[in-house]
Amino acid sequence: MPSTPKPCRRDAGVRRDGDPAERAAGKLTLTTIRDDLARIVAQRVGDDPNLYCLDGTEL
Repeated sequence: MPSTPKPCRRDAGVRRDGDPAERAAGKLTLTTIRDDLARIVAQRVGDDPNLYCLDGTEL
């Protein structure tokens, strides 16, 4: 699972991994987005019983 920003960015046809320093600077990754969504849903589910979060990594 990608944990760095732009995990599949292509420059001149060459695949490269994202820069972990960008993650430390607050840039989004799939992991941070999933974690944030799960946290937000957990906070709001008491107000909306129809709200849920399906994490595709757990399927």
